[in-house]
Formats: sequence, structure tokens, C-alpha cells
Amino acid sequence: MNQLDLADNNLGYTHFSAQFRCNCPVYDQCNDSYLCPHGQTLTPVDTMRSPNGRPRSVYRASAATCRASPAFGVCTNDLLNGRALTVGPHDAVLRHHRT
Repeated sequence: MNQLDLADNNLGYTHFSAQFRCNCPVYDQCNDSYLCPHGQTLTPVDTMRSPNGRPRSVYRASAATCRASPAFGVCTNDLLNGRALTVGPHDAVLRHHRT
């Protein structure tokens, strides 16, 4: 997975095509997960720090789920790990300002 700084990558989506950046995953606060445009759940799997030291949470769908999705190859082409989403602490504010 690419480790990208959110400031340099909109909301920090790695492997999303431009089409899927527009159809952003929806955050489910009760379950601390994201729902992709095709109805698959991305759950938290890791935390990391960006190169500038800011904390990031990594959410991922399973590889099997992604390979079976009709969006495979557009949303992600990662056969081994599936779709990953890297989110910073200000994600909710950024999403609000973009709507």
C-alpha cells in the first residue's frame, strides 16, 4: 500500500481512480468503518504516521471481496490486499467542506 500524505492526496485515498474519488466511501461512525460505492465494508486494520508525523488510520476491504467486486480493476487492482483507505484526523471536516 502506498503511504501518502493526505495534504498531497485529497482525502488520502490510495488506489482509487478519479471515478471513485468522486463516489467517496461513506463513514459509519457507529461501526468505525467505511462503505464503498459498491456496498463493501472497509474496516480499520492499522495506524501509521505520514512523513510529516501526522497520525493516519488505515481501513481495508478484504482481497477476496475486492476481487469479486464489479469495480475491481477500477477501484483497486491489488490482488493480495484489496482496497485500502488512509484517513487522517481531519477527514470529517474535509468531507464537510467538499459537499
